[in-house]
Amino acid sequence: MTISIKRILFPTDFSDSAKNARDYAIALAEKFNAELHLIHVVAPLMPYPDAASPWVMPENEVKLQVDAADQRLRKELDVQW
Repeated sequence: MTISIKRILFPTDFSDSAKNARDYAIALAEKFNAELHLIHVVAPLMPYPDAASPWVMPENEVKLQVDAADQRLRKELDVQW
């Protein structure tokens, strides 16, 4: 039986442990010629008071968080987009 890996999903929190897992995911992707997908979740700036709350994070705050996460990814992975 031959193992065939086509896609690898690598979730990260940018911790030291995640760096080790990143290196392993990269090695696996190279070995199997697989796509490597990275995911990082941005936490909300403040918790919702309750499920019925109409509060929505302002668009500029969302953009700031996404931009900050993008910069972290570029620095972490040393990727030129």
